[in-house]
Amino acid sequence: MWNKTSIICTLGPATSHRSTLSACISAGMDIARLNFSHGDLAQHRGFIRLVRECSRRAGRAIGILQDLPGPKLRAGKIPGDTLDVRAGEPVLLAPRPQKSLKHLPFPDQRLINALRPGSDIWLSDGMAHLKVIKVKDGAALCRSFSHAVLRSHCGVNLPDARLSIAAFTAADRRFLQFGLQQGVDYVAVSFVSSARDLKAVRRAMSRSPKKPLLVAKIERSQALQNLPAIVRESDAVMVARGDLGVELPFSQVPFAQKEIVSECRRQGRPVIVATQMLESMISSPRPTRAEMTDIANAVLDGADAVMLSGETSVGKFPREAVAALAAVACEAEAHLEPHVCCDYPFASRNARAIAASAVTLAEGISARAVVVPTFTGDTARCVSHLKPRCPVVALCAPGRESRLTILWGVRAYPSPRLGREPRGILAASRGAALRLGLARPGEPIVVSCSLPGQGDGRLAAAVQV
Repeated sequence: MWNKTSIICTLGPATSHRSTLSACISAGMDIARLNFSHGDLAQHRGFIRLVRECSRRAGRAIGILQDLPGPKLRAGKIPGDTLDVRAGEPVLLAPRPQKSLKHLPFPDQRLINALRPGSDIWLSDGMAHLKVIKVKDGAALCRSFSHAVLRSHCGVNLPDARLSIAAFTAADRRFLQFGLQQGVDYVAVSFVSSARDLKAVRRAMSRSPKKPLLVAKIERSQALQNLPAIVRESDAVMVARGDLGVELPFSQVPFAQKEIVSECRRQGRPVIVATQMLESMISSPRPTRAEMTDIANAVLDGADAVMLSGETSVGKFPREAVAALAAVACEAEAHLEPHVCCDYPFASRNARAIAASAVTLAEGISARAVVVPTFTGDTARCVSHLKPRCPVVALCAPGRESRLTILWGVRAYPSPRLGREPRGILAASRGAALRLGLARPGEPIVVSCSLPGQGDGRLAAAVQV
């Protein structure tokens, strides 16, 4: 039995060989993430070819998630490449050095202009903390609250600042065009602050014949203030705990995660929990007890997917990390109760009613599977959102399987001659359940679909295989 919670694996040197990637797929990987903050287009093209090859060999769809880098804020080039900053010391942030103060180069004047006295500045993924004393003549005088060695081009987080920097950059636009040409399934947009950031990406891909699904990465405190609108504009959402853990006081991160997951559940959007899920397994073959608890809690809260980053991109034990994640997720899934309600706003009333009826029926007869012939994906999303106990099979046109890999509990199955006639739909559903090994002859399954072009046609039926 497969894990119902989708597993996203970031690719990198550790997963660049066919044997390793195939082992990760066998262990439970559903989606490959390509981090465009690293590598070049030739490397990403090679990864896409490798994923598709391994997917064909495994006989299972693997989605491809393109993660755009966004406007990564960075300091400038430090003379000598390092700057030793001690707690209590004054530090000057400016394009050029002044007087005898310790100087951290800040070439982007927009960052300086966004600062105010009392503003917090976090550097190097939160390793260093500065607070602004005053801003004058294009420079910011700060005081250090930590001891750290800063390096050239270290990352910068300004949680208090209202930045006028667009999340969708010129570099992102070039990367997106590459992704559209390659036919990626999902595009993750970094540093989203408002729904406008997602609309800009939708406009950029409006002429593409195949439009990937948009994943909004929540990693700025400002995004939390606009969360309902961001979720509404997205196709899926990622709780990006790395930068979010720098933007917010660390004590607030668990509750921000719960807020984001809850809002996605309310609006019926798939939600991904990411960052440091199994950080210790970058160098260890076994997870910590705290990491296992973190995974289980994410699943119990309602996450549709969980993501590995360094664990599978540069870690020593990528297959073991996927297997550990799948094992804990499967155990947590056994403790979930189906959510049989149909008040979520993302689908038509018919699709919601069909899905709720199908899940209720599957519970009542202990069905081996819910089979969802999907023409638009609407009903499959509705059934997935209700988290039934039994597996969900989505019958779809060949070539569309990988776009369904983010849906909880769903395994896509290509059906080349899937029509809209009920007799044919039932026959195809029985065949899929048998070939996937979900049901044996005589065992019950539930078939759930709407019938486009058939007026108010709808179908939710219990049948024997």
